Amino acid sequence: MSTAKKRAFEEHQDGNGNGNEDKSSANEVFISEPILDRSSTFIAHFHPLANSQASSTGQTAKDKSLTSTVKGFQTHPDFAAADHRMVAWRRPSAQRTLGLGLAASSAGVGKTICTTGSDDDGEKYAGKRLERVLIDLDVQGTIVVARWYGGILLGPVRFTHIENAAREAIGKWKSKSKQRQQAETTERQAKRQKTAGPGGGDEDEDEAQLAAERARLARQLAERDNSIIVLRGLLAEKTAKHQPDVLQDGAGAGAVASQGTPVQATTATSTSSSQSSPAKKMEYSEMPLQRLRQLDKARDATIAFILKQIDKAEEEEKKKEKENKQEGSSEVQD
Repeated sequence: MSTAKKRAFEEHQDGNGNGNEDKSSANEVFISEPILDRSSTFIAHFHPLANSQASSTGQTAKDKSLTSTVKGFQTHPDFAAADHRMVAWRRPSAQRTLGLGLAASSAGVGKTICTTGSDDDGEKYAGKRLERVLIDLDVQGTIVVARWYGGILLGPVRFTHIENAAREAIGKWKSKSKQRQQAETTERQAKRQKTAGPGGGDEDEDEAQLAAERARLARQLAERDNSIIVLRGLLAEKTAKHQPDVLQDGAGAGAVASQGTPVQATTATSTSSSQSSPAKKMEYSEMPLQRLRQLDKARDATIAFILKQIDKAEEEEKKKEKENKQEGSSEVQD
């Protein structure tokens, strides 16, 4: 809570009620409209994380710590007389998610893991709610929501005002970012047309993009083929564990083997196919792009199917272990 001398909220606003917005790109701030409820006022400032604020490893710039940055946003002149200045931040870390084929990118790198933090500043639970807003909207940066208390308790609705103010400020940033991207795209297209002249340049660029996509799909398919080989081997190992038990399961083993369960039949088929048909190295680089796209979808389906069969085999293994334990306990009682 601020210890500065309290002044009316309106004294901190300009004619448009937007405060002293910094127009520089390095310290750009996006401000929500005031939310008024029974003499209480809520306003949010969103400070997006600029590319210059994070290194290639996801760490913040060395010359300015995270703590000092957040404190600087909380002590914005517009918030000098506020009673609460709740803040939350979300930034990339040096860690990345792990993915197998489907989740990994063509370069074999997973998605960056972001770290979050918050400060309630006397408004209990408000910080965590702001963290959730950043996560739900999938944005990186710092959100500060200030509240000027009007002397009347609002109850739980105050959290709705806090979240709505935050979402509006972030929405303004997203809208401006979209407009900026569209303007940059238009500018690039104009430059290409000016450089290439009438009727030139676009076809060459399209061919280069298609060639790059072909190369990416060829690499990706080769990696997924390796993943399929590994997964099939794993499925064969898990399936082999149950086959001796099935053959030794009392009299009439031949009948059991002939009937079998759907899981056993499926896994047995997968095992025999993986052993009888060795993997052949495909020359993806010579295939047309349309064929590569079809194979990419097919490999996705194959990996998903094998993973499902592995899950079934593991469930069958657990079920068999449970039955063996029950049989052992019954023999001891007899």
